[in-house]
Amino acid sequence: MPLTITNYPHGGVLLSESAPFALDAKTRADILEKWDAANYDGEVDDLLDEAEKIASPRAFLRRAYVTDADETGVVLTTEDNGEEKTYRIDSPLVAEKLRRDTTVAGTVATCGRALYDLSVSYADDPLLREVAEDICLAYMRHISITLHEFLREHIYGNDKFSRLSPGSLASWDITGQVPLFAFLGEGTTLAEVELTPSYLMIP
Repeated sequence: MPLTITNYPHGGVLLSESAPFALDAKTRADILEKWDAANYDGEVDDLLDEAEKIASPRAFLRRAYVTDADETGVVLTTEDNGEEKTYRIDSPLVAEKLRRDTTVAGTVATCGRALYDLSVSYADDPLLREVAEDICLAYMRHISITLHEFLREHIYGNDKFSRLSPGSLASWDITGQVPLFAFLGEGTTLAEVELTPSYLMIP
């Protein structure tokens, strides 16, 4: 299915692929080769077929401008139905990287809830659960590449941008997910991603 791009009044953009959505031939072949030992009765083939019937990877982004910055964080400003709204991101790392930037994009990407639920359904079979999670990662990589291409073509105009995420370094710990999700707003719901009490994303 073709990529669907949906724009929202708050400046958000949802990138989504509709089910059924098949992995490219090479990615599928790589998964089959990696899990050949687990495919003695065609279980991996069947799992791939089942995944492709329900796969709907998606990504959401919201554009903003850095309007203030100090050593401990930055203020992001964006428009929501014509009204300016500001969000504070506290992180020395973010402050260091964004001090001179004018445009940023908060993003979230996922393999999709249906695929995640499929992987969870194999909880009683650790091996196939691991295979299912690998398939989820393949779809995640696909939509992440799609998101990168969109940012390059429509936001930055080149590949000269970097990615930062809460929990990647001590100077922006995992609790930074909370203000980031606040900035993304309903985009996390549109992407079907939720934040757990331990600050992990599902799926």
